[in-house]
Amino acid sequence: MMVTYCAYIALTIMAIFFFVALYRVMAGPSMPDRMLALDLMGSNVIGLIIIYSIMNSQLFFLDVVIVLAMLGFLASVAFAYYLEKKGRS
Repeated sequence: MMVTYCAYIALTIMAIFFFVALYRVMAGPSMPDRMLALDLMGSNVIGLIIIYSIMNSQLFFLDVVIVLAMLGFLASVAFAYYLEKKGRS
């Protein structure tokens, strides 16, 4: 019972953080700020899926989380590589 209430509170907080990051993507002053906010949104989605998976006892979603985490990491590395190449020219 208490775990359910804590999970709903965590879902609410993660959703609020998601929308704060979405605002930063829309109003970010520079491209690195926007990319960092997108990375934060990806982390929030991963957290939301994990909490949902725990609440419903469905372990299948944990495989989805692993794939999303790998994609987010690769996207961050690719963007850092792009910024490094852009700075040299």
